[in-house]
Amino acid sequence: MTAANPEAVSPTATKRGLAQVGTLGSRNHFLEVDRVAEVSHQLGIATKVARLLPMAVIKG
Repeated sequence: MTAANPEAVSPTATKRGLAQVGTLGSRNHFLEVDRVAEVSHQLGIATKVARLLPMAVIKG
C-alpha cells in the first residue's frame, strides 16, 4: 500500500500484531475455503478437480 504510514501505528498495536504476522487476522477472522477455491479457479491460478462439501472451518 503506497499511502500506508507505518509510523502511524502505535507501539502497542505493533507489539500485539507481531505474533500475528502471516496469519489470516486476529480475533474472529475465518477463511471460507470453498470461496477461496472458487475465486482461485475464476482467476486462473488454480484448477478445480472436484466439488466437495466443506467439512471444516479454519479460524485464524
